[in-house]
Amino acid sequence: MLTTLIFASGVAMAAPCAPAHSATASLTGPKAKNTIVVEAIGPDCKAPMLLAKILDEKGRPLFAKVAPGKDMLNTELYPGGDGTLAGAQAMWMDAESGMTTADLPVWKKGAKAPANKTYGAFETKVGRDYYEWARKAKLPVLIERGGGESGTMYIWDSRSSSFVEIAGYAV
Repeated sequence: MLTTLIFASGVAMAAPCAPAHSATASLTGPKAKNTIVVEAIGPDCKAPMLLAKILDEKGRPLFAKVAPGKDMLNTELYPGGDGTLAGAQAMWMDAESGMTTADLPVWKKGAKAPANKTYGAFETKVGRDYYEWARKAKLPVLIERGGGESGTMYIWDSRSSSFVEIAGYAV
């Protein structure tokens, strides 16, 4: 899968620097076959940007993020990533943790926040009713790692056909 970004004048702004890495995950439903693609792109392949895309079963984009390759391929920030696109995908866009929203801390009615006993810091990005709806729905969680032991959790909301940022955490 190639990605090329072009100025209106037809001059290539960014092109693939290496073959893309892809993996399959079930993010939009229990038996869905979503594809996570990570590509290194840029006008200077010594300092590429990494583009992560999540595609539906027909190859249509559902979600995308861009980050500096110098960060995503840095084994000090992402020690399990081994400096490769495959490692970057596994560490940066983690869809293989097996985590579901049922694993999130409970947010009791009347409480200001969920009862967090798992994370050093935990911040919800949605209101309590939505959070508890998602928790009870046991949806797969996509974790976008921020380096080290922090990340952002996303879920697929089929009602809005979009990924929703549900919480951020740090260990």
